[in-house]
Amino acid sequence: MIALLTGLGVTGIALAFGADFALVPGVIAGLAVFGAERSNRLVSWWPSLANNARESRYFAASGASAAWFDRVLEPNLPLPRLSGWALEPDSAGYLVRLVQRQEPQTVVEIGSGVSTLLVAYALEQLGAGRVIALEPEAKYADQTRGWLEAHGLTHRAQVITASLEEQTFEGWQGRWLSTDAIDSIQAESVELLIVDGPPSETSKEARFPAVPALLSKLKDGATVLVDDAHRADERRSIARWVESGQIEPDYIQLPLGTGLCVAKIAHSRE
Repeated sequence: MIALLTGLGVTGIALAFGADFALVPGVIAGLAVFGAERSNRLVSWWPSLANNARESRYFAASGASAAWFDRVLEPNLPLPRLSGWALEPDSAGYLVRLVQRQEPQTVVEIGSGVSTLLVAYALEQLGAGRVIALEPEAKYADQTRGWLEAHGLTHRAQVITASLEEQTFEGWQGRWLSTDAIDSIQAESVELLIVDGPPSETSKEARFPAVPALLSKLKDGATVLVDDAHRADERRSIARWVESGQIEPDYIQLPLGTGLCVAKIAHSRE
């Protein structure tokens, strides 16, 4: 895994400078580690990930992120700034392209904010789909609802205020989203899960429950996108998902924002 991530990390950095040929050593590193079956699966979805990462890096590095979002999404009103707790512009750009290419019918986001609005716009362009944002903070839930209403996108997004409760998941103990909020989501309907909350100070490895808590709601092969993936707690959570067989081991770490992990829900999950 280390060799793969190193190879793909070098590839991602080189792609930021527009060097398409840099894909070769990164993919070769992956092939060397995983063997034929896993490598074939990796190669089948890596090119689109690489293209997304290259484009995201380009507009963020050029300082043209606001203009890029305006051009790509054609919003009805000026978009809120990506700042504070929001996704970094390059990560947000990658998310938009991912939605546009995968065309998910149901997206679930842990947390809410500008990213919810961006996903709603991407779904609106596709003419189908809905994002459900589970937000533990009432003030942020209200803010996001206000943005969605102002932009005329309430039919593409729903923000649920999900209070934090003491819970236990697979040996993990801490505060996690209320079971009522999770139960409101249809079983095996979610094609994209965005993990960008709760805040790290709420519990140790605060985002670990995202996959086990929502596993029954996720379709086989669903995509899981984890923000802040460079942080130690997030890395440990991802490793535990792999060890439990809930996500495929050939996940991708992209050098975007504060680290972006792209994984697939395992077909053989328990």
